[in-house]
Amino acid sequence: MKARGGTGRRETLRDKLVRKLEEHADEVVAAHLAVSDPMIRTALTPAADAWSSRPKETIETQPPVSDDPLEIASMTREQRDALKRELLRQHPELAERIAGIRAVE
Repeated sequence: MKARGGTGRRETLRDKLVRKLEEHADEVVAAHLAVSDPMIRTALTPAADAWSSRPKETIETQPPVSDDPLEIASMTREQRDALKRELLRQHPELAERIAGIRAVE
């Protein structure tokens, strides 16, 4: 089996142990916290501390970008006509450039 990362080298025993620890880290830490024997707990503390201080993975999400920022879809026919009139008043060249548009009187 190849090691992760595409190095092409064979997976060592250390690689296997690290992979297994990462796969079951939550259970290992929970078991460590449940140990009541102070000698065992002392021996496990460095590994648990190293794991718990690792940065946690987070997924950042962004709200979807609206493809209708003016909310034209929710406007009434009268509101859309008023918006069209205002846009054509401010930009009369639009009427000439857009085929099939007619000014709303």
